[in-house]
Amino acid sequence: MIPVHPVSDAAAYDELAWNLASRGAYEWNNGDVTAYWPVGTAFIYSLPYRLLGHDYAGAAFLNILAGTGVLALIIVCSAVQIGWLWVRRPGSPSHDALVLLMGSGLLFVAVTAIGRVSLGPVAGTAPRYLSLMIPMWLAVYMAAALSGRRLVMFAGTICVVVLAVSSYVSIFERSPTDWPGTIGLTRTNLDSVLHYGTNKTAWADVYLATGSWEAAQTALRDFLHPNPTGSHFDDKFRFLRERRLSFFAGEPGNGDYMPWKADENFRRLVADLKKAEK
Repeated sequence: MIPVHPVSDAAAYDELAWNLASRGAYEWNNGDVTAYWPVGTAFIYSLPYRLLGHDYAGAAFLNILAGTGVLALIIVCSAVQIGWLWVRRPGSPSHDALVLLMGSGLLFVAVTAIGRVSLGPVAGTAPRYLSLMIPMWLAVYMAAALSGRRLVMFAGTICVVVLAVSSYVSIFERSPTDWPGTIGLTRTNLDSVLHYGTNKTAWADVYLATGSWEAAQTALRDFLHPNPTGSHFDDKFRFLRERRLSFFAGEPGNGDYMPWKADENFRRLVADLKKAEK
């Protein structure tokens, strides 16, 4: 069997799950508690840990079981949703395409509901997740088009247009004069971008000054990543340093790796954010 080595988010869930199983507390290794990471995933992984110890075999089995179970559920749901099309025209390529679109859309909904919605609506509607709604939109339109009824086709078109446009309505929360370089971002989204963007810049400044990610993690209130060791920070930073990539590019001390820091509009937005935090 291929060995399992959790990295990135998986490593964070693994850390929380093991601490939940061994300490009875939902916390990081340093003792800090968290309410940001969804407890559901970590709790489920903690169950085999309680029985087998810190062994990944049980967690890997749960992943396989959940994955196959979700796929089976999607197949059933897709068949129920559009089975009537197969009855009317069995074997039609357009109907097969509709099954694939509807199935991938349902898969997105299932996975997002499990992994993101528990973080709140904003996390659940991140752009990288909303883009995966496109197959679902196409499925809605295609189902309407294949119905052969004008009223249904018109209603399907309206639904798809509303779904596509609705995500842009929120941009009017901010004045158009504030849009340059940030169009499409709500106040909450912008604050998040500014906070984490400046936070990562501050982290890089400490790292460049000390050469130690431990010092950079300690210096910031919001550290860069919950599990640097599991994510192999040393190896990754060595790779970036040797090739002068990311924050090692240009003259790191001048912040050449982030030219937008010198943008006046960005400076004003950062200043406004700091005032609001005070």
